[in-house]
Amino acid sequence: MEKDPNYLADLTWPEVQAALQRTDLAIIPVGSVEQHGHHLPLGTDFIGAMSLARAAAKRTGAIVAPAIFPGISEHHMAFPGTLTLSAETFVRVLMEVAQSLIRHGFRKILLVNGHGGNETTMRYVADRINRETEAMAAVFGIQELRKVYLTDRADKMDVHAGYGETAIVMHLAGQLIDRQRIRKPTMRLGPNRARTLSKVKDDATWFPFAMLKLPATHTVTDTGSITFLDPKDATPDVGRQMFEKFVDELVAFVERWQAAYPPAERPVRRVLPRPARPGEKKDKGGAR
Repeated sequence: MEKDPNYLADLTWPEVQAALQRTDLAIIPVGSVEQHGHHLPLGTDFIGAMSLARAAAKRTGAIVAPAIFPGISEHHMAFPGTLTLSAETFVRVLMEVAQSLIRHGFRKILLVNGHGGNETTMRYVADRINRETEAMAAVFGIQELRKVYLTDRADKMDVHAGYGETAIVMHLAGQLIDRQRIRKPTMRLGPNRARTLSKVKDDATWFPFAMLKLPATHTVTDTGSITFLDPKDATPDVGRQMFEKFVDELVAFVERWQAAYPPAERPVRRVLPRPARPGEKKDKGGAR
């Protein structure tokens, strides 16, 4: 396995210390472990988020933390294999990972999201980082990605394990796809949602209302895919083109952030101890 100089888990601590002299931006990719129809792997979202983060880091010099694999996926729990965290656990894990990076000297925390169910909670975490720590945080997530891949087909509601995601996985990890089981799902939308979706083709501002309070996935689709397109039409080349556009957008986001707030010079230092939480006994050291 080739070493990635921008991937935290591949580095030694002296290499991380050296990296902090050239960048103060750390990317935390966040995905999910959840059903993606009959044909895509449960890891589709974290494969996408991690691949996107690492590709952008190669061009920007950012450091990528290991992905947070499970997300908030309660709406997919009717399908075997899905893992979900409560919002409270998800927030705590993401906050503590970010705080670890901040204690080492990272001052820009970019949360890259690959799963729609995480989005609102991740923006809450970014707000907490901005308010409660000396670092700043931002989210590059589904809202940004949909500007790329839903611009000309938002009315097809291709939001989960459909044409777009199938193409992306064909490009990134095609060996994981069960190609014999790719098929167009039977969608079941209520009349109000169907009427709202019909307005999207002429006016994309209706799309958020078509997605508002979408019920549990198994009540909407027979396969777990949510799309009115046919995933069989997806190709690796379409996936490559989409992925490259995603990377370009993320790189531009990082470069604008770095230009607005250049990394500050700071001395090399060891990590500061974490302040004790209320009611917590002070760590006296011991076995590690």
